[in-house]
Amino acid sequence: MDAVSFAAFNRNIKYRFFKEDISDTSFGPNIKKKADKYDKDLASLKEMLAFLYNYRIKILRGEFDDDEIAIAKAKSYIKSVESKIISLKSRYSKDVTNNKGPFKGFRKPVNNVSKTTVIPLKFNCQIDGIGGIVIGNIFKIESKFLPKGYDQEDIAFAVMTENQKITAGQDWTTDFSGQFLLLDLPNNEPEEDIDLNSL
Repeated sequence: MDAVSFAAFNRNIKYRFFKEDISDTSFGPNIKKKADKYDKDLASLKEMLAFLYNYRIKILRGEFDDDEIAIAKAKSYIKSVESKIISLKSRYSKDVTNNKGPFKGFRKPVNNVSKTTVIPLKFNCQIDGIGGIVIGNIFKIESKFLPKGYDQEDIAFAVMTENQKITAGQDWTTDFSGQFLLLDLPNNEPEEDIDLNSL
């Protein structure tokens, strides 16, 4: 009875911080539609980049004209080209032959927690006596002691307080606390290149 109640209680609950892998879902007729949308967005990006390249060449040659439509078009393309690239890089560019995907145009699963989804933590610790801990030092905690969403390379803690104690029995302990912070580490994961010449 308890198991049935618990299962019913948790029905339709979704992760707050993680998106589920799309590879196990049934795609149906959306496969062609998503692939066509991807190709259309890629062609649009190629057109934007070609226009901006030619526009830049004209400016470098000193061919300034008062064509307000071309200027407005260039400004519009400059604003939207970055979001278009990000959108394309977040989707699969090639089909995989198995029936479960990934399929071209579908979003890649998000395994990383974005910097806006983690909740700041505080960390308190008491260890055997040790010297050299200074307020402001950065330290990391083994991921097995942290919640699942915090198992990333860029998560660390900064020492906020530090206290030394020596008891009458000569027991030396060090107490310190840490405040959660995110390290600005470069992303070393290989990214899939968008082949602009494939069209």
